[in-house]
Amino acid sequence: MKNKFGKNFLKLGLAASLFAGTEAAAQNQNKPENLYTGDKTEMTAEKNSSENNFKVLTESEMHQIITENIKDSELQTLLLKKNLIDGDYQEAMTNFWKAESAAASAPDNKDAQTDFLTKKEHFEKIKQISDSLDKDISSLEAENFSDRQQKIIEQAPQMFEAAEQARQEALNIITTPDYVDKLQVEFSCTREEALKIQTSRLYHIKKTPFSFASSENLANYGAAAFYNSRDFFDGKGKISLPYDVTPEKLVQLGTHEFLHSATKGDLELSDKAKEKLQGSFVSQTDKSADYVKYMKIPTERYVRLKILQEELNRLGLKQTGEKFTKETYIKMMKLVKKQQAGKLNNPDEGFNKNALEFIEWTKDDSAVYEDLFNDLAETKSDKADKDYVYPGWDYNQNNFA
Repeated sequence: MKNKFGKNFLKLGLAASLFAGTEAAAQNQNKPENLYTGDKTEMTAEKNSSENNFKVLTESEMHQIITENIKDSELQTLLLKKNLIDGDYQEAMTNFWKAESAAASAPDNKDAQTDFLTKKEHFEKIKQISDSLDKDISSLEAENFSDRQQKIIEQAPQMFEAAEQARQEALNIITTPDYVDKLQVEFSCTREEALKIQTSRLYHIKKTPFSFASSENLANYGAAAFYNSRDFFDGKGKISLPYDVTPEKLVQLGTHEFLHSATKGDLELSDKAKEKLQGSFVSQTDKSADYVKYMKIPTERYVRLKILQEELNRLGLKQTGEKFTKETYIKMMKLVKKQQAGKLNNPDEGFNKNALEFIEWTKDDSAVYEDLFNDLAETKSDKADKDYVYPGWDYNQNNFA
């Protein structure tokens, strides 16, 4: 069983290397919003990472890829459960045999008889679980999918489209002259150097591949989705997204993870950003030590800050390029309190989960927010300006440094 588990873990890793997602459509385009086809039945995938040689995935191919992702991901989960239950199975069987022998040796001993029946019942339950797992494993290996799994396969094009939309959302967030201005301040560098940093971040978002897995499989790694800056198998960054959530949720999770790829996690955040993000952090005593440690990671703080900036723009509390002021802070906290009290007419009138998390884990001080917003790279979400292209900047991925 251990070898089989390892084999399927490798297969999932290989599946993740398939997607580069945006490069083919970007070859002859100079606007960041035209990095993918937009066609529900066609998405781009990298055919050979060493060449600019791409193919277009047909709807059938997308179905096949999701089929493989389901098989590999859920097989991993089942094999993990099977490995865990095997120890319980052996122990329950041994205890059952011992109790059976003791009961046979002392037929008039009520305690021995009761113990035998208890051990027998426990063993039968464990055996039933083990047999059920074996059946599910065999079905998956034979690709006899359940109705739930078949429905996911049918929705493959929508999942690819949602993942690419998430990539585009992440690109939009850092494509603005204000972002370059703030990079100059953040890194204390020239405008030319700031442009190179911005270009590098765009490049990371465009090049980072993604794959799909079940929510349960991802939860085994402690996440709803995740970005790994250095994959165990090939050393490249990759994103893993759940295939069993709504397209809207997939876009939300994907945008978050693609923003991690922009800075390669913590690797390319400035020392100034790390210092400010951790210095403004406030812990929560009702949370576990591991969760507090996770929320304090600079890249987790950074991504949530970017999303809060997006939300302030969307909600009309602070437009892109405007300074964050004490008045902005008062309006933001007023809305947060109203949202927490359940007094909004519509959930869309309030902040999303990531934005609320940043506020929850940040010092309750206007000066702290002013320092973060006015010194760290600004984001972009003004949909009316989504066609913006930085003057003189060649967006062709072949020219990225």
